[in-house]
Amino acid sequence: MEKENISLSQLLTQLINFLIGSAIVVGVGGDPNVRLNDVIQNITSPGKRGVMVILTIKGDIEKGASVDNMKKASPDAIVVVDYLAILKNDELIDFLSLVNTRNYLWITNKIDRTSLSVDCTKDKYLGVRIVNTMTKSKGKLVKGRAIINLKVRAEGYLDGSQCKQDLTQVNTFREFGKLTEKKIKRNLEETIRMLQKDEADIFGIGELINRQDHKNFKRIEKNWDQYFKDAIVNVDVNVKLRRSGIRTKSLLTEKK
Repeated sequence: MEKENISLSQLLTQLINFLIGSAIVVGVGGDPNVRLNDVIQNITSPGKRGVMVILTIKGDIEKGASVDNMKKASPDAIVVVDYLAILKNDELIDFLSLVNTRNYLWITNKIDRTSLSVDCTKDKYLGVRIVNTMTKSKGKLVKGRAIINLKVRAEGYLDGSQCKQDLTQVNTFREFGKLTEKKIKRNLEETIRMLQKDEADIFGIGELINRQDHKNFKRIEKNWDQYFKDAIVNVDVNVKLRRSGIRTKSLLTEKK
């Protein structure tokens, strides 16, 4: 029996449906929402580099080309969207891992909700579910050097804990909130340093400075990649943890 090939529209439907449940949306908490127009605009912009979603097919490609593949509960092949490619001009220069993709979305204020594993001691962790977050970015040129200020505000709840602190105490949640702030700050700074090393401003900080200080930015726009690499980045994170995630004491805090 001759195979029926899958149409482009069906492939796009499968891709979109999978993207909704993909690791980026579910695990990371947001959709990069990159379209072809965005890629073209970023390639031609002096103040921003582009990203593209990386697609891979997992499974049997030949069986996956059939329309019947889409009717199965467990398809023979699926389109996987887990990483982002970093573009400089029209060249691929690096990749963003799942964690770095989340940090990119966080910095660009595209995170909806996400989960974090935060260490409270060397080998003990607490789970935090972020349900509301906002990032504000500001940039300026001071004495020929770019200054980037990021302000992250987030709310969440405790999703689980291996830590010994008493979960019935308000101070415990304040302490865990501070630990979460440090975790987010460290993660964002690591991603920014990685992109500075690549001289790839995928966050659009150059565009931001261009809008806020157009006259000075025009003087350095051709060398913005170098200015971004040498930029001073200040990350300020404030997290408020609510107490709705866990209603009882952790078993690890109970005395035997």
